[in-house]
Amino acid sequence: MTGDPLVKFDVAVFQLLPGVMIGFTELSDTTVVVPVTIAVLLWLAWRCAWGTSAYFLAAVAAGSAFNAITK
Repeated sequence: MTGDPLVKFDVAVFQLLPGVMIGFTELSDTTVVVPVTIAVLLWLAWRCAWGTSAYFLAAVAAGSAFNAITK
């Protein structure tokens, strides 16, 4: 049974998932969110997309607040 291709695939996915989940968790870390937010806001300011900048900043703030509340 352990040599079955489906079992091998299942075990490989099971071993891969913790690393993937840790990677997704790290994406919400402040050291990632702040530089990405600044970069996007600078790009939007360069394009003079002030309304989009405001919506983006509100979305980041709401997401960060929701993240803090749920933790």
